[in-house]
Amino acid sequence: MDTPLYDKANRNTRKAMARYKKKWGHINWYRPRPQMLQRWMEELGWTEEQVLEQLSKERRYLIKELYGIDAPF
Repeated sequence: MDTPLYDKANRNTRKAMARYKKKWGHINWYRPRPQMLQRWMEELGWTEEQVLEQLSKERRYLIKELYGIDAPF
């Protein structure tokens, strides 16, 4: 799968995107900071909805590959 957002992210953002659960087993609902969204929108020429949809697809793919779990988001 092509992962343009993951490829453009720094180390901390990549870790946050790939994290499935928080402490005590709560699901981690990742939402990027507005500055990150704006940067991705400018670099890729996409709308905010397109970026968020691609982010969701990439997160599902990463979590499936790392943990073998179908993510609920």
